Amino acid sequence: LLYALKLDPELLKDEATAAFQLADGLHEENDEETAQQKQKREKERNKARRRVASELLSRNDCPVKLELITGHRFLRYLLSLRNSRTNSRLSHASYQAKRAALFHLFRSFNVRQPDDLQNQLKTAMKGVRRMVAVEKQNGDGRIQVGMEPMTFTLYNFWRGNVWRWAKQMAFLALLFLYCLGIWHAAQKTLAQSN
Repeated sequence: LLYALKLDPELLKDEATAAFQLADGLHEENDEETAQQKQKREKERNKARRRVASELLSRNDCPVKLELITGHRFLRYLLSLRNSRTNSRLSHASYQAKRAALFHLFRSFNVRQPDDLQNQLKTAMKGVRRMVAVEKQNGDGRIQVGMEPMTFTLYNFWRGNVWRWAKQMAFLALLFLYCLGIWHAAQKTLAQSN
């Protein structure tokens, strides 16, 4: 919804657009604001927009014109997404999660996805997968697939510190069990003598 509000507003129904405009009206700009005040206001505006989006999606009426969603539009949305920390592309799994969210949007409002859209999405996701593979092969490294291998430095730290700590904990656990056994035997002996 927030993508549609910002970059593709014709996808939103009029009620949804009005709800977002109402939320934005509460956080109007002031020319005399400092940079920190502007940043705080923008943060509050984004929080209000997310709250409005959540409310709109919890209703029975879909806030999006689902009939206007095409494979091309969805692919444009996917390629606009970036990692907020590194400004790099997302992983293939993240793109698949966005596709699953689109399916869920249709399913949530009991709308059958058109066969044409399903075919377009299937082709688009194959293209994204191919793009990921080519970029990885070329060594661009913008898209991470799977987990990063453990660095040698981290392995040395783990081997030196964590393993030593685990051995000490294992020794303490065995010592505790041994003491528990002695205590239990002493309790048994006391119970028999009484």
